[in-house]
Amino acid sequence: MTPSGKTHSPARLLAVRRLSDSVFLQVYGQAHIARGAKPGQFVQMQTSAGLDPFFRRPMSIFAAEPKQGTFSVVFAVVGKGTRRLALAKVGDELAVIGPLGNTFTLPRRCSHAILVAGGVGLPPLDFWARHLLRTGGKKAKPEVTLLLGARSDWERIKVPAARGIRRLWSTDDGSFGFRGTVVDLLKKLHTEERWPVEETAVYGCGPTPMLRALQEWVLAQGYRGQLSLEGLMPCGFGVCSGCVVSGRPEREGYERFVRVCYDGPVFEAGEVSL
Repeated sequence: MTPSGKTHSPARLLAVRRLSDSVFLQVYGQAHIARGAKPGQFVQMQTSAGLDPFFRRPMSIFAAEPKQGTFSVVFAVVGKGTRRLALAKVGDELAVIGPLGNTFTLPRRCSHAILVAGGVGLPPLDFWARHLLRTGGKKAKPEVTLLLGARSDWERIKVPAARGIRRLWSTDDGSFGFRGTVVDLLKKLHTEERWPVEETAVYGCGPTPMLRALQEWVLAQGYRGQLSLEGLMPCGFGVCSGCVVSGRPEREGYERFVRVCYDGPVFEAGEVSL
């Protein structure tokens, strides 16, 4: 059984691109997911034809092309499931559930969106950045700044840069761009530019220590912001409660927690305790 409006169907691998030693971009054909995917959402992917590994792996959606019926994921090889997924060949079919989860939102009167990505936190934020550029109609498009962090130059996730997005890099060892963490880069840029609180929104995705530092800074500065959390999601739609985080300190027992897959993965900056 899958949630209403979600597909549990094969997706055919159409293209593979290696972005670094351990990071891959894969393009899949699956029309339902391509039509429904929004920035911040994810899919649950079966990583092999058998039962090992048994659980699917959650993958943030990096891009979706409804007219072509394709969606893309970017992932790093970190364990058995992602190693199996990296071995998939063009033409292979994998069972996928999605799109799952909620999406990023743009607050009113926001003229500048600051997107802060650490490591493989890049995919949903890159998707969101491109979506913001396509926002048309009567609403003015916000300025978009995408800050990207990696441990070193060789670990950077080198995806094509979309025109109109300011992209700035940081590396822990200083081998490319700013020397320091991506949150350090954010603080430096803020000191130089002093963005108006009422017209700025900050978004983040990446490892928990990075998100914790970003959350602390956003709340201290008074900016509106949203965080996309990463974590193990055995089921992907709120049944197993294997991905809970503390999010409701005023409640007791199980009601104190939120499920990353079902209530998120996107949360308001002050909504969860990291």
